[in-house]
Amino acid sequence: MSSFKIWAYIILFSLILSCNSKSDFQENKKGDNMNEKGKFTLLSDDFQDNSSIPSKFTCDGENINPSLYWEGVPANAKSLALVMDDPDAPGGVFTHWIAFNIPVSINRIEQGAKLPKDVVELTNDFGKSAYGGPCPPRGTHHYIFTLYALDVEKFDDNQSNYTSFLNKHTIAKTKLVGLYSRKS
Repeated sequence: MSSFKIWAYIILFSLILSCNSKSDFQENKKGDNMNEKGKFTLLSDDFQDNSSIPSKFTCDGENINPSLYWEGVPANAKSLALVMDDPDAPGGVFTHWIAFNIPVSINRIEQGAKLPKDVVELTNDFGKSAYGGPCPPRGTHHYIFTLYALDVEKFDDNQSNYTSFLNKHTIAKTKLVGLYSRKS
C-alpha cells in the first residue's frame, strides 16, 4: 500500500471520528445549556436563601406568606406542591404550610396572597389549613420551603399520607431556606 493511500485512509478515518465527536459534543452541550437555563429553583423577593426572614412574615409581624417564585419547572410536571417545615422545632419537624394542586402554569405566589381556588391547603401543625409563619420558642430556626414538581395533576390522598404521596409522585424538587429567631 502506498504512503499516499495510507495518508488518505488516516485523513478519512480522522474526518469520520471528528464528525461523530462534533455531533456528540453538540448534543451534550445543548443538554448542558438546557440544564443551566432550566434549573428548577425557588426564590423570594423578600429574603435570600439561607438569610433572615423579615418579621413581617412571622408570628411577630403580620404572619403572611412571603412572595415566592420559581423557574425551570420540568416539562413533564403536571402540578406542584409546596411545603414549609421547621426541622429545628423542639418536638421534631414542625410543618407550617402544605399546598397541593398548584398548576404548572403558575410561577409565583405574591406576599400574603390568597391561593387559587383549586389549590388544596392541608392542615399544618398549627391546626390550620393556611400559611403559619415562623414562631420559634427560642434560638434561630431554619424554615425550609420545598417546592415539588409532581407527575400527577391532583392530590388524591388523605392528610396523613401526604409525605408518601410526595415520595411516590415527585419528579423534581427545589428548596429555599429562611432563618428566624425571635427577639427576647
